[in-house]
Amino acid sequence: DVFVGSRLALNDVQDTQALVGAVVDLKTQTTSFLIEAERRLGQSWKLDLESRLFFNVDSSDPLKGIEDDDFALLRLTYFW
Repeated sequence: DVFVGSRLALNDVQDTQALVGAVVDLKTQTTSFLIEAERRLGQSWKLDLESRLFFNVDSSDPLKGIEDDDFALLRLTYFW
């Protein structure tokens, strides 16, 4: 298996950050992709994005049971 990914931190006042990566099984070409990102909006709000996706899942792969469990979450949080 091979993992390729990157983290981006802009070092700005809004604390903008992102993590993007993919895992590929070299034998079966099963691929798992992830995205995580966040940013503050003003003093009291924060926006988060998280996503996991699965592609080309081989029938013998342990991920077969969750291949249809792709998801994306967008969260807006208020702090007081």
